[in-house]
Amino acid sequence: MRSDDGCKAKADCNENLTDLIPTDGRVVRILQQFGRFRVRGASHVEEFMLRIAIIIGSTRPGRKGEAVAKWAYEIAQTRHDAEFELVDIKDFNLPLLDEPMPPIMGQYTQDHTKRWSAKIASFDAYIFVTPEYNHATCGGRATSKFHK
Repeated sequence: MRSDDGCKAKADCNENLTDLIPTDGRVVRILQQFGRFRVRGASHVEEFMLRIAIIIGSTRPGRKGEAVAKWAYEIAQTRHDAEFELVDIKDFNLPLLDEPMPPIMGQYTQDHTKRWSAKIASFDAYIFVTPEYNHATCGGRATSKFHK
């Protein structure tokens, strides 16, 4: 199947897409279909690599999630269409609800929350490796949700 720009397949177009200047909605739609390109303004197109965090969601001693997350990370490294990074919630020492304002406000007072927020904001997508305790998520994973 041939798209409006004359490419037979995505692979045929990837080399030339960064040279395109979006002059109408058709070019913008074509670029967005490829997913690896961001349109910035009326004349700037840039290629980007999707950043995905593989988050170890348990902080308990003896946890098994770290091994599972590393296994997932090794498999992810065989892909070339995204960047993957292991992120361990344990490294951030997030206590439960120690910020005076709700997370939606983004007005953090604690350094650990600011570090966590900056780290999470640097990614485009997330994979959580988390245990199940009594049909619910674990405490470390739940705490991280409250510190966005």
